[in-house]
Amino acid sequence: MDLPPPPASWAPPSVDFVRSALPSLPPIQDPGLARQARTMKSSLSLDADGTEKRELRAAELGSNERLEWRGDVALHFYISDRLQAVVPRATVGELSDLRGRLTSNRTFSHLSWHYGIPRELIFSQRDSDRRSSREEDQRIAANAFEAHWGALFASGDASLMLDWLDQFLKPIVIPALDHIEKTIDTEYDGTSGVPQKRPRLETGDPVRDAEHRTSSGRRTVTERSNHKWIDEFKPGQRWCSTLEVDGQVVGIGTGNKINGAREVALEQRIDTVLPSSSRG
Repeated sequence: MDLPPPPASWAPPSVDFVRSALPSLPPIQDPGLARQARTMKSSLSLDADGTEKRELRAAELGSNERLEWRGDVALHFYISDRLQAVVPRATVGELSDLRGRLTSNRTFSHLSWHYGIPRELIFSQRDSDRRSSREEDQRIAANAFEAHWGALFASGDASLMLDWLDQFLKPIVIPALDHIEKTIDTEYDGTSGVPQKRPRLETGDPVRDAEHRTSSGRRTVTERSNHKWIDEFKPGQRWCSTLEVDGQVVGIGTGNKINGAREVALEQRIDTVLPSSSRG
């Protein structure tokens, strides 16, 4: 399938893969499951007049959400299992780091886009007309990728995922795997077999490696349609929150907790937007 590249606004995958080397995605043979895997809950949540239904249980059961849940569990389990064979000398921390990158919304969303899944999703007209944030678009695409695998599992054939993973988890598809293996070899003392330094996953992309290490609890970026929060844990045991609107920094706050730091940043924004007389 000849697809255009994903939107330029999308964050890159957490670990790069060679699109031309990706294995084929097994199709969902059951027509009912195939449709359910592409059906968003919102498309089943509205009555004929466009108002939201009061009882949403049936909408969730008929949508792809349960298939997404099943696929998420299966992908995490089988990727964890396969990685132990792919990188046999990696520590638990390195394996967890690599699994986290492979199963992130960013990576799954790009895989989903490559396989043409987002363009097949069934939305409500209201959602089709609504503008969504980059973060939400990638989440929806990633969830649909998980739902596809959930539907395949519901068909009762786990071998399809195992075969796909065996082809996916190769250096020809994920070049970082080769770099990881070589880096691990240089970290160990040849006589004792003990790491010469604290094991830390190195994929050959220093920018993304640093980003991933800080994003796990030390630095988070939350994007919405018209603003963005950047929360960082600074030396001195305090959080620093930066508020950006339309690409411009409009407030910076610090605090012992993220919420406190954000409140300070919001106060700065309010001070610049509202005259003092209107704030009592």
